[in-house]
Amino acid sequence: MATKQLSPTEGTAAGAAPVTKTKNTVKLIPRKDADVETLATAAATQWKTLPQLTLLWTTQAKFDTLAKSFASTLSARLQAGGSRPAKTVTLKTVNANINAAVTVVKSYIIKKFETETAALPQYARYGMVKQGAYKLPRDNDDRKKALQLMKAAIAEDGFATEKYGTAFWEAAIADFDTATGSTAKAAKDISKEVSGKNELRTAIELHLEAIINLVKANYPTTWQSELRNWGFLKNNY
Repeated sequence: MATKQLSPTEGTAAGAAPVTKTKNTVKLIPRKDADVETLATAAATQWKTLPQLTLLWTTQAKFDTLAKSFASTLSARLQAGGSRPAKTVTLKTVNANINAAVTVVKSYIIKKFETETAALPQYARYGMVKQGAYKLPRDNDDRKKALQLMKAAIAEDGFATEKYGTAFWEAAIADFDTATGSTAKAAKDISKEVSGKNELRTAIELHLEAIINLVKANYPTTWQSELRNWGFLKNNY
């Protein structure tokens, strides 16, 4: 009995799975914060001229407030971020001065205890830990504690009047506290601004998605050109 040979689907090789065509999604909402700010401002302005277009869950006035708040928060975020490098450089400079002083202090210790071997057990009293060579800790919190040990040991071993004596370490401790405090505050400010910015952006994107659908519903044949009037200038971000 003859059997009927079935042909593979047209355009598909024998034994191969059919090719599924996927449609690329056009992204009308920008990725960059600055572009979102520009779009939100333009959309809020355009919506004000078309009060007949409404959404049940929000209003043009609310969206306008969101757009302005986002612009303000984005500006504050940029300012906070811009101030951080200078404060980081300041802390870097303070640490560099401290590290250079530690090298000289080690020579004081070696001279006092006559040999480097005899000096090694003393380094811990000065807050130093072994990191390849003996140095003050890198971690800010650990270094802060180590600086106090350094100051105390300097006085105890009779180095108070040396170039890197008590006066130097008191000033170094004050500079370090100021620098780390400024850096921590800058990081906290940035974190706060980022959190606020992200929350506003989420709300704005929700509105922009709704506006896209609103325009499509009211301008079924001309919605693409209408969206350009609302500030959607690109077909894909």
